[in-house]
Amino acid sequence: MANIQCLYCGQEFPDNLSECPSCQAPSHFRKNDWSADTKKRFVGFVILVAIFCAFMIVYLPR
Repeated sequence: MANIQCLYCGQEFPDNLSECPSCQAPSHFRKNDWSADTKKRFVGFVILVAIFCAFMIVYLPR
């Protein structure tokens, strides 16, 4: 486990923390913590919005 330096206050803290324990600023070195379920829900939402937009383009009067 390595220590990283906070970009805001300069204090060092372990790289597995999501925020600085000193100033509570978010760590810019944290890993992506999206689960597979969250990714599927996001993709489903984007597809649903795209279908809705396509429907409104066709449906709305010109």
